Amino acid sequence: MSNPLPTFQVVLDPEGEGGFLRYQNAPGEVQRRHLVDRGNSLVVQGELVEVVHGKLSPSGDDGSILVTDFHFLPSKNSRRFKYAAVTMRFESDDPSVADVEVLDIAPKGHQSLLPTTKTVELTRSANANISSGTIVNAEAGLGWELKESTEKQHQTTLSGTIRLEGRPYGGKNTARWTMSENKSQKAGIPTLLRTVTLLRRKQKKEGQVARFQAEVDIKCSVDFASSLEEGMDGLFGRIPKDDAVIFDPNQPPTTVKFSTEELAKQNLSEHCAVVTTTMLYDTVKGDEPDSNS
Repeated sequence: MSNPLPTFQVVLDPEGEGGFLRYQNAPGEVQRRHLVDRGNSLVVQGELVEVVHGKLSPSGDDGSILVTDFHFLPSKNSRRFKYAAVTMRFESDDPSVADVEVLDIAPKGHQSLLPTTKTVELTRSANANISSGTIVNAEAGLGWELKESTEKQHQTTLSGTIRLEGRPYGGKNTARWTMSENKSQKAGIPTLLRTVTLLRRKQKKEGQVARFQAEVDIKCSVDFASSLEEGMDGLFGRIPKDDAVIFDPNQPPTTVKFSTEELAKQNLSEHCAVVTTTMLYDTVKGDEPDSNS
């Protein structure tokens, strides 16, 4: 992939003030752009970036491609996200229509970022004591040490999977991504995860398209100091969920990057991303960093 590759249990204020904003759909609202916005010293945000409805192939089923951004932003250098999991579960709004199926996602599979190698030294020792009776008492001691060096590799990991959840039948309806920090560096997870999801949809019997919806669930693990500051422990169940996002296949595409007649042939990996920290060298456009400063 040419771009660097480019989550949430988020809580955030025990008193329910200022720590999180629950997004609700306005009357008649479809394809809500803002998915999630929570946190104080650690901020989690989700955005719906692009939506394209069309056909998987010219003579095939209906389909949709969704591009979503998830941001994990620490406001202090000493605060960090250690782990994050994003789950998007899809279902049709019409019970008479077969449920939506997740065909493909990006990123997909298990990938590693920022690998580091740590050398660990192991020391082994042994001692032996000998006694020669009650009259003559002699003690002999033997000691030895063996030092071994072994290398352990740590990395930031990213996984993307497609699963069947919430029902025991039909195609897989859930996309899930997880990110874990490099344990040796303890630098947190990437600050941006851009995901791409390809869906298969079925029409109603009368040939009309059916709306569908997505529930977004995000869980996070943070450093100990942040968990105390944010009041995260034991509070996850108190936070009301954001409204499910409603999708209307009659809406026009938000981008021309994907062919609406051949969605199944699109290279999803070209549009996903993982970003760590963006370095800003200068605020004036065109200036380059001064190597002497």
